[in-house]
This record gives sequence, structure tokens and C-alpha cells, in this order.
Amino acid sequence: MPSAIHETIDYAHQTRDIPHGDYEIRLGDALEALFEAGVKELPEIVAGLNRSGVKAPGGAAWTEE
Repeated sequence: MPSAIHETIDYAHQTRDIPHGDYEIRLGDALEALFEAGVKELPEIVAGLNRSGVKAPGGAAWTEE
């Protein structure tokens, strides 16, 4: 039986054949840097994204909501 995490991952979307846009690349790079630095908790992730300059969709600052 698959684990819960495998049931929630959208593999079809994550393996799509279209290239990532600039926003997706910058967001992914910012998240990777945070995770590599050992950041794990949501408040730290939000703060790190806001420091990175990568805004949330719509141009607002990231929030825990």
C-alpha cells in the first residue's frame, strides 16, 4: 500500500514537458537554499522567502496562511 505522501504528490504536474518559468525557477532556488540551510519550520520558511525577494503569487509578501 502506498504511503500517504505518495498519495498527495501530483506527479503528472511535476513531470510536465513545458519548461519552468522564471518565477518557478527563482522560487525553487529560494526553497532549495532554505532547506539546504536546515530550515524546516513554516515561520522560518516564510521569513526566508520574504528575505529572498521572491514574492508570493500576486506580488504580496509570504505569510503562514
